[in-house]
Amino acid sequence: MLFTKSLAILASAAMVSAYNTVTFVNQDHLDRTIHFDVNPGHPNLPSVDVLGHQNVTYTIPYKWTGNWFSNMKGTPRTPGMLGEVCFNSWGDLTYFDVSAIVNPNDHVGVKKIWPVGNPENNSGCDDFPCNNAYYQPDDVQTKADQATDFICTLGTGYTHPTRSVDIDAPIFARDSVEGKWISRHARRI
Repeated sequence: MLFTKSLAILASAAMVSAYNTVTFVNQDHLDRTIHFDVNPGHPNLPSVDVLGHQNVTYTIPYKWTGNWFSNMKGTPRTPGMLGEVCFNSWGDLTYFDVSAIVNPNDHVGVKKIWPVGNPENNSGCDDFPCNNAYYQPDDVQTKADQATDFICTLGTGYTHPTRSVDIDAPIFARDSVEGKWISRHARRI
């Protein structure tokens, strides 16, 4: 009987932490489609539409690693500014960043990402270019947090979270968001 109760408790704990979420916040009137690209070994995720001035909370599998970008609804799938994430990774942290490496000219797609409840620990910009996103593969801009629920803003508009250089938070090399965490990449700003 005690064994059965223990299994039930473990199963319910696993169900609670078996997924992550990203709430996509569309800051303007344009309808967008979010497209997902997955790292090898992780499940593909279907695209999702986010209507103008609407929010959509999207469930993402436990330990999922990949990225997303947005296009105007009905337009060809063309990568732009990327939201990159490695959920539930090394040290049970989620590593995340906004990357301009693929298309630094996308100023209306993904803007910022931050953990729910910790908006100061964000990656990305309201206005690009800025010093809080990846522009080169060797930039050190990846953030980390214990959270499993994140906010990602899209489109033109203004969000209140800003990142100050005075925040004592670790940042990591790009390998972290790709699930290749190496301790020598961590540094404090």
